[in-house]
Amino acid sequence: MNNDELDARLRAATQSNNYTTSANVIERAVASRRRPVREWLATSSPAARRNLGGTAAAVAALALILPAAFPTQAPLFSLSANSQSAASGLAADSLVGGDAKMMMPFVTYNYIAGPDLSTEGGRGLVYRFELDGDVQQRAREIADALGIEGELAKSTYFDEMYPTWVIGPEDGTRENLTVTWSGTGSWWYNNPAAYPEQKCIDPGQPGDVVGDDLTESCSQYEAPITDKNPSEADASGYALELFTSLGYAGTKDQLTVYRDEWGTTVTASEIVNGQRIALDWSMYWGGNGEIAYIGGQSARAVEAGEFATISPTAAVARLADWRWFGSAPMDGVPWMSARSYSVGGDAIVGDETDATTEPSTDPTAEPTAEPTVEPEPSVEPAPVPTESVDPGLTPEPLPTPTVMDLIISKAVPQMLMVWDSNGGAWLVPGYIMTGDEGWPTAVISLIDGVIELPEPMPIEPAVID
Repeated sequence: MNNDELDARLRAATQSNNYTTSANVIERAVASRRRPVREWLATSSPAARRNLGGTAAAVAALALILPAAFPTQAPLFSLSANSQSAASGLAADSLVGGDAKMMMPFVTYNYIAGPDLSTEGGRGLVYRFELDGDVQQRAREIADALGIEGELAKSTYFDEMYPTWVIGPEDGTRENLTVTWSGTGSWWYNNPAAYPEQKCIDPGQPGDVVGDDLTESCSQYEAPITDKNPSEADASGYALELFTSLGYAGTKDQLTVYRDEWGTTVTASEIVNGQRIALDWSMYWGGNGEIAYIGGQSARAVEAGEFATISPTAAVARLADWRWFGSAPMDGVPWMSARSYSVGGDAIVGDETDATTEPSTDPTAEPTAEPTVEPEPSVEPAPVPTESVDPGLTPEPLPTPTVMDLIISKAVPQMLMVWDSNGGAWLVPGYIMTGDEGWPTAVISLIDGVIELPEPMPIEPAVID
C-alpha cells in the first residue's frame, strides 16, 4: 500500500452520515512532518490495524451518543449579586459590606446532614414573572380603582434598571401612587391623611426651642385617634374585592388579617402551582379609619421549564454559600426549635434584686450638713519605654470565629423567589432546611448549571471597634 492510497483511506474513514470532521484536522494529521499514524499503519500487522479500526469506530459511536444523553445547555438566567435571595436564610452568618466583600462572622456553622434526610434527587418547575400590559395602562387602572387623579410621570428615583413611575406628589403633601415596571411590577399607594398631625396642647414656656432649627417646643400633644379602623371581617372583604379587581387570583382563605386599636392590616399571599410564595399584596388602615397604604403586583408567573434537582442531603453543603439562598414566604415556615420570645419576656426573671447591685439614692432624702469629700486620686507617672516599638510590626490578633456544628434534620420542598442580574424575578425549586438549633434556611435545589451564580465574595476579617 503506498502513502497516497493510505491518505485517501484515512480521509474516507473519517466520513459519516451524521458527523463531519473539519477538513483541516485531517490535513494537519497527514501533512505532519513525522506522520506517526501513517508510519504505524504502514509498518504494523494486519491484526493490529483491524483492532485499531474497531476501537476507532467505538470511540466515534460514543462521541455521537454522549451529546444526546447529556445535552449541554446555557444557564437559564444569571443570578444577581444583589439579589433579595442573598438576604434570606442564615443572613447572620455573614455581613456584606458596601465594598462587595464579606466580613468574617463571629460564628460560623459546620452544616451536617442528618441521618433522616433523603438522598434522592428529583425534578421541579421554574417560573419567570412576566409583566402584563404596559406601565401607562397599569398605573391608570390602579389609579382609577383608588380614585387618584393626575398624570403619570417618572419618579425622582427613576432608574433604567428599575424604572419607577408616580402619579401625585412625592413630598408627602397628599396621596400618591408609585409603580415600578420591572421584576414583579410592584406598586404602592400612600396616603398621608392616615397619619394626621397631632395638635399641641401644651406648648411649653415662651422661648423654649427644640433642636438646631429653633422649632418651638411642645411638652404634650393631643392623643392620636385610634380604634376607628375597620373590623377584621370588613377589612378582609374590602381588600379581597379590591385586590381581585386589580389582578389578584387568590381567595379569602389566603388572607391574613391583624387588627389592634392602632390599625388593621390585610396580607394576601400569591399562590403559584398551589403553593404560597414570597410575594404579597397588602393593605393597612390607620387607627383613624383612613387607608394608609396599599401594595400589589403587576406580573404573572409563567412556566420556564422543568429541571432536575439535587437531594436534601446534597443541598446541605449549599448552606455555607449565600449564593444558593432564596426567599421563602414568612408565614407557615417551620422553625428549627420550639423556642419563642416576647418583648422583655426573657429579660424579666422575677422581682428579686441582685445582691451585688448598689442601692439607689433616695431623691427625697435631706442632704447632710457636711458632704463627704472624696480624696483626690493619686497620679502615677507613665512608664517610660526602654525601646521604641513600631506598632505596625505588631498587629492586633484577629478574632477567631466560633465554629458550631448544625445538624440539618428536615427539608421541606418550597418554591423560592430569586432575582436575576437584569432585575427579573423567578421562582425556583428549593428546600426549607431545619435542624435542632438556629433558624430556617431557604436553599435552592436546582442542579448546577441551570442558574449562573455571581462571583463569590472574598472573606475579610470583621473590624471590631
